[in-house]
Amino acid sequence: MKCTVAFLFQIMIWSGFKLAEWLSDHDPVIFTAALFIIFLFIAFALAKSIVHSLRAASVVTVLSLAVYGLVEVSFSKLIF
Repeated sequence: MKCTVAFLFQIMIWSGFKLAEWLSDHDPVIFTAALFIIFLFIAFALAKSIVHSLRAASVVTVLSLAVYGLVEVSFSKLIF
C-alpha cells in the first residue's frame, strides 16, 4: 500500500514537472535537464520517506518515471 501511495504522489510530482517545463518553454536544454534532476531528487526523497526502503523507493521512482515517459510519448503521438 505504501508503494502505491508513493507512486501516486510521484505522478503528481511529474505533473508538476510537466507544468514547469511548459512554463519554461524557451529555456535552454541544460536548464530543463537541471529541472528534471531536481524533480527526480524530490520524487525519490518523497518515496524514500514514505516507503522507508532504498530499493523499493528506487523501483517506485523508476516505475513512475517510466509511466510518465509512456504517457508523454503517447500524447505526443496522439496530438501530432
